[in-house]
Amino acid sequence: MEPQLFWGSKPVVEKFNKVKNENTIVGDMVMATRPKPIGGLWTSTYDAKNNSSDWITWCKHQNHRSCKKSHPTLKKWLLEPTTYKVLTINSHTDLDALVQNYSGIPEGKRRLGVSLLLDFEAMSKDFDAIHLTKEGEHKTRFSFPNSLYGWDCECVLWLNWCFNAVKEV
Repeated sequence: MEPQLFWGSKPVVEKFNKVKNENTIVGDMVMATRPKPIGGLWTSTYDAKNNSSDWITWCKHQNHRSCKKSHPTLKKWLLEPTTYKVLTINSHTDLDALVQNYSGIPEGKRRLGVSLLLDFEAMSKDFDAIHLTKEGEHKTRFSFPNSLYGWDCECVLWLNWCFNAVKEV
């Protein structure tokens, strides 16, 4: 995997939160408020030429709150992963396979709403990271019935801490 860039306060293992599913059960139905877990660490592939990443570019184009100059703690950190196992989403077929293997819908429950329900906790036992490629983001952003709307650009969700070095760039 290419070098990864994290934008924010320095990521350290002591503050890393393992992923936790964010699903709500109402009667015989289960719903997710968003297709993301609580915890983990989000990075994007480092663009050394521009000292940037897709995430930073997306934030700037969207005038995202992360781009405000009032965030003095925002710094760029280059992360060097050690040994890791990555699940790559490069197509809608990849997403469908992910849903089939890691559905977050408990036995006997039905899906409520349109948010994707994934079992990130189970994924973290089999994989260290989920890489959504640029092409995968375009193919799954508005797909139906499974969509990664809200994963706004090429990114890697680290389910487990896998870094031997974190350097400011």
